[in-house]
Amino acid sequence: MRIGAYLGFHWIYQERPETEWPRSLVHKTYLASLPPASNLSTPLYFTESELQLLSGSNLLGAVEDRRKEWSAESEVLRSILNEDGLTWERYLATATYMSSRAFPSKLLDLPSDSEMTPQSTRIDGVSKPVLLPGVDIFNHARGQPILWLSSLVSTPNGSQGVPSVSLVSSSICEAGSQLFNNYGAKPNEELLLGYGFVLDSNPDDIVNLRLGIASLPGPINERLQSKGLDARERFELKRNGEVDKRLLEMMRVLLGGGSEDDEVEDDDEHALHEKEEREMQLELDVLGMLGGMLEDKLEKLRAGSEIKVVDAREEVRRMCDVYRQGKTRAFRLRL
Repeated sequence: MRIGAYLGFHWIYQERPETEWPRSLVHKTYLASLPPASNLSTPLYFTESELQLLSGSNLLGAVEDRRKEWSAESEVLRSILNEDGLTWERYLATATYMSSRAFPSKLLDLPSDSEMTPQSTRIDGVSKPVLLPGVDIFNHARGQPILWLSSLVSTPNGSQGVPSVSLVSSSICEAGSQLFNNYGAKPNEELLLGYGFVLDSNPDDIVNLRLGIASLPGPINERLQSKGLDARERFELKRNGEVDKRLLEMMRVLLGGGSEDDEVEDDDEHALHEKEEREMQLELDVLGMLGGMLEDKLEKLRAGSEIKVVDAREEVRRMCDVYRQGKTRAFRLRL
């Protein structure tokens, strides 16, 4: 929120030429280099009609959640800073800049000497999104070999090194060709929501599942808590068909009613056989429930694709089609 307020004040003071420009606002040139709101293409900039192109998908709910979250943050800023010029439209733009251009702050954890330190060798700590003017101009290329380096560079006139961040490509770049960054392995759902673009046939498209149960009986809740499970947790189904063990265990608890089988004596063959049958049936029920969830989501995607939207921009329609096709492909691979 603080970065959003800081950038927003640049716009406010641009509208007040009679007021002295605050010395603390030093990124006027950088802000002017960023695309205007009219060029931003994340779903929060879609029209109501265009949002219908996301019907039946997880992304539509994610867009609504993000709008509520950012809108609340915008209200807090206006209230605390008592500045009506920090409008929702301006906060939306700065928040979108952050979601699409920010780097992790741990990139700025510079070494104490002048040696370059690859980001991959750092000890992970608490990291927050930060903007790095100039470093953030590069488009994304999946699989592009890029090394992010932080260093202290010595200067002829200074006794101390100057902090430096470099993006180093390990591939040959021809003169006149575009230089790319690599944002990491991201599914189209994340790319469209945060950046405003999609990749054709994106192999990183994933399937997320959440049981989404609003309220559960006491015994089931207690059983889940005893196992460290949360029914609100979201799980990712991998392309190789592997299912998160925590999701499977959660489904066992839900289908089993939260109860535990009584201990069975090792020499009681009849009781052991009955227990094995119950466990086998429970596993079949779990697989059936999982398959049903996937079929349900696939059907919602199919039904959503049949909604006719006339007044949509062609690029928005194309991105939504690519996103929906990739999501459908990902579900079918896991069924």
